[in-house]
Amino acid sequence: IWVVSIFCVILIAAVILVATLDWNKAKPYITAGVTKATGRQFSINGDLEVDLGWNSRITGSQIQFENASWSKHPEMAEVGFFDVQIDVWQLLTKFRLVVPTVTVSKPKVILEKRADGSVNWEFRAASAVTPAPEKRTEFPVIQKLTIKDGAFLFDNQQTKARLELALNQVEATGFLQEPVKLTAQGTYQKQPMSLSLEGGSYDNLRSSEEPYPLKIDLT
Repeated sequence: IWVVSIFCVILIAAVILVATLDWNKAKPYITAGVTKATGRQFSINGDLEVDLGWNSRITGSQIQFENASWSKHPEMAEVGFFDVQIDVWQLLTKFRLVVPTVTVSKPKVILEKRADGSVNWEFRAASAVTPAPEKRTEFPVIQKLTIKDGAFLFDNQQTKARLELALNQVEATGFLQEPVKLTAQGTYQKQPMSLSLEGGSYDNLRSSEEPYPLKIDLT
């Protein structure tokens, strides 16, 4: 009884300690790790907060990832705000990564290819390209995804092609046994665009034995 009681007290104390921890103090370690792994400066300029529970929640703001040194754009990727929930119960009991909600506000991604063939998505610190998995079992279940005010730019200096995509609103839903659906509205090359996508379930996506059905309506 004493051993169990002491263990419970230690466990409760650890939970309280983690729950009240100032996660902003962890930002230097996170940013240093990503910077070292990629060779590009990674910054979290806003607050980083973690709310632990069976549905744990991670939020952060003002994320920046440095572009290649030769680019005229200082940042390759930026995120104004993100909010991610993780179902800890599913992770612990079924070893399944289930994400109830993902909300991303003002993401901006710039992909560039120079005339000499070099691209900004190759990082000097990366030792090798990770091959695609033979089995599609590692895909997380994202039940609801929302993206607001996103921007994507692809600039190919070899072909002089410049593609611009602005997403005003993107909403996607999907469950383990139900179809994945996505809708998006925005502009493509400064022209109005709407996108409707419907695919199979996450179970179907995880299966390596059959094709994944996908229906896309783009206007």
